[in-house]
Amino acid sequence: MKKISFLTIILFATNILFAQEDSVNMTGNYALDVFYSLNNGSVQTVANAEWTIAFSTGAQTSQVLINDGKGVELYEISTNVSDFASINASDTNGMATSWTKLHNDFQDWEHSAYETGATGHPNYGWGTYTGSPNHNILGEKIFIIKTLEHKCFKTMIVKKHLGEWTYRYATLDNSFDTTIVYQASDLQDRNFVYLNMDNNTILNREPSNTEWDLLFTKYYSVEANYPVMGVLSNFDVEVLQIDGVVNNTSATYVGGTFHEQTNKIGYDWKIFTSVYTLVNDKIYFVKQKNGTIYKLFFTRFDGSSTGKIVFNKEEVGSVSITNQTNNFDLISIFPNPTKDITHIALNSNSETVGELEIYNVVGKQINKKTINISSGLNNISVNVKNFSEGIYFIKLHFNTTIKTFKIVVKK
Repeated sequence: MKKISFLTIILFATNILFAQEDSVNMTGNYALDVFYSLNNGSVQTVANAEWTIAFSTGAQTSQVLINDGKGVELYEISTNVSDFASINASDTNGMATSWTKLHNDFQDWEHSAYETGATGHPNYGWGTYTGSPNHNILGEKIFIIKTLEHKCFKTMIVKKHLGEWTYRYATLDNSFDTTIVYQASDLQDRNFVYLNMDNNTILNREPSNTEWDLLFTKYYSVEANYPVMGVLSNFDVEVLQIDGVVNNTSATYVGGTFHEQTNKIGYDWKIFTSVYTLVNDKIYFVKQKNGTIYKLFFTRFDGSSTGKIVFNKEEVGSVSITNQTNNFDLISIFPNPTKDITHIALNSNSETVGELEIYNVVGKQINKKTINISSGLNNISVNVKNFSEGIYFIKLHFNTTIKTFKIVVKK
């Protein structure tokens, strides 16, 4: 028994110490999206031309993505929702040549094409948050969308109520006009649910968001101003990019800063002239949600002919909550409700620097600041005097310790 146990330990250590080669296959013309786990390889592959728009599933979210990587186009046409029935094909003259296309911004997952022009709470681009007691975002704009089958619809998000979306779209001649009501929060273990507007079908096309780290996909890059094949990271997965690497083996993440930027890996690990070549001095360190860190670098890219991407990955470390020395206990929040100032009393076992973030009821960050915590009892004052009435969430973040609580602003 001792000998068997010893061999098991050696094999486990060997698996961690040496890089492993792996690959994904998006097939010709990058026809597949590949959801990938650094632990388990490809989790799910799914056709990426089967959807038009995607609704975020969280109760406190407002994102509606478009499939602009495959050619879906979105334009704003009116800020008067009463115009919906009267808008027709003649109103779209010049759309293809002079109108401004709206795009997702994959710096993060939280700036979708429909939210273009958002000025911050309570305005979310396509609509405005109405406050308590209903906590709705009501649509205020009409859009024109051109689908993958080159059909044009006039569309609007009628309402978002917590996890429920109400979405209307119609042909320009009004021969087809439908309103769907979808409880997206039924799939909160997914990031988005999808709608194919060409056949009026809701799609569940993602694996659980706890099962994957990276998405190999074709998306529209607002930096490059054209569709690209690249790699996007999941919510709460962080990436550190190292450039100018001479020796892949000795490259380290120590001293570097990880970022939650969704397109940090992106597409620029390859260059196209007459053929694709890899940027060989670029390495990525990817930190999973649980703190495990992998080193990743690309070794082969076949382009759109086969859509095959080959890379090396290696588990190189981890950041564990148990390794952090700071911990704190929340004692009280007072007054709550409040109309101007609320106080947070907490007890910390050490000095540290952390962050205080404030989110509204639909999950948009409206304030963020750095706070210094001393050992022992602390009193943190939060000024909400300029906030609208409603429910807000305060998140305290020190190292890997996070606590979130609710406050109510009542004038």
